[in-house]
Amino acid sequence: MAFPARMFNGYLQIGREATYGSAAAATHRYRVISVTPEPAGEHIESDVMDGTGLLLYRYPGKKTVRFTVELELTHTNFLILWDTLMGTQTFGSAATGVTTGPSGSDYTHVFKHKDILNSLTCQIGMGDPDNAPPTKCERVLGGKILQANFAANFHERVRARLVIEGQDYDTNNTPTSLASPAANDCVLMDSLSAFNDGIGSSGNVLGFELSIDNKTPGRDYAARLIAEPIRQDFPEMMLTIREEFQGRAALDAQLAATAGALTTGAPSLTFTLGAKVLTMAFGSAHLQPVKRDPEGKGRILQSLQWKPISAGSPATLLTVTQVNTQATTSTYT
Repeated sequence: MAFPARMFNGYLQIGREATYGSAAAATHRYRVISVTPEPAGEHIESDVMDGTGLLLYRYPGKKTVRFTVELELTHTNFLILWDTLMGTQTFGSAATGVTTGPSGSDYTHVFKHKDILNSLTCQIGMGDPDNAPPTKCERVLGGKILQANFAANFHERVRARLVIEGQDYDTNNTPTSLASPAANDCVLMDSLSAFNDGIGSSGNVLGFELSIDNKTPGRDYAARLIAEPIRQDFPEMMLTIREEFQGRAALDAQLAATAGALTTGAPSLTFTLGAKVLTMAFGSAHLQPVKRDPEGKGRILQSLQWKPISAGSPATLLTVTQVNTQATTSTYT
């Protein structure tokens, strides 16, 4: 009797590639909330006729590889993903994050958005129905993080949703043997220790969402596989902070923008777990129209949406600062 694969066997392992599309051994393993590979091979249909009135031929076309993975955002073991998402100045290196320290046992890692994106070899555990535990995985080569979303409401863990596109796919790969994932130190919404909603409003924060689109599509050319994706537009980001409506400062500022310059702020969120700290900040951003939503006959909520513009030196849209005990971005634990 055959048994179905089950997703509780799912996992993700990654390794940074020194050369785009060339397999790298996995160095990090992650527990996943969900992972959804979507490899596809397109077909080129022939429309030649030979008097039968029937389709005669199909040819192999473009091969596409994309998958979505959802993880818990953690204080450690996430640095290499920040490195891949935020970009670098030298491909294959961990030049994105600037690490200082130690201060006691803690290091400070600062990531600023850059132009070149590192690539990953990704090993995806989808559950092997013929083996227990699974001995095979599906492997993505040349994986680059195209889009990311970080979000949570009060009393929730912060979830990270990553959309990754690769160059090639293998369904019969033997996974790199790794130790168990690092101890879980999930970022919780209720561990929000400091925030700047960008406008000085004092409302209690209820939740947030940070969305990032690196604008890095694969480059099609005369081959079945894509060439290395590169950024082809300005990256697009949005930080939404949901809070109680306790004052009209944000609304008044947004309305005042119609008579002059756009309202500018520097929103940020800081989460703390003991000595571990994570901060996500826009150095300068423009406020979008303020949305107020009554919660039945009770309190009124408002959403502040911020789109960043270039700020700081070096200029960047987003700065992520993480304090933990990892000595480098590639350290596993």
